[in-house]
Amino acid sequence: MGTKKGRVRGAVREFENRTRVFLHLPSKTSGQKTAVSRIIDFLRGQKNNPTHPVNGFTFTPRSLPTFYGLWFDHVNKQWIEEPIVIVIIDYECGHEGDGFGTVTAKLRTTVVDAYVQHKCKQQDVWIVVHPLLRIV
Repeated sequence: MGTKKGRVRGAVREFENRTRVFLHLPSKTSGQKTAVSRIIDFLRGQKNNPTHPVNGFTFTPRSLPTFYGLWFDHVNKQWIEEPIVIVIIDYECGHEGDGFGTVTAKLRTTVVDAYVQHKCKQQDVWIVVHPLLRIV
């Protein structure tokens, strides 16, 4: 894990260079809820990933939605509102280099496949990546 010294309000601090990934996962139907569970199981299994291990992550409740996604369906010309689970994963690496593109590609494939496997294919999948400096 890369650290570097930086100044924050006059004090010297250590920073960890990390990458934060947000997943926005629809969870309205029973198939979607099962897909979300499969995605969370996949993340648990990434603890032993040799290049980009997942040492922990956060997610909103699966049974009682905290967030709702709202998107416009251009085919049916109407707004669609659906409960979503948000998953936040912090990787101990920067988002550039180190093969991180492979990590996000595998994550996307896992998300898409989980929904297809449970007969709830999504029109779009939202995976958002942010660079992050964590003060330690």
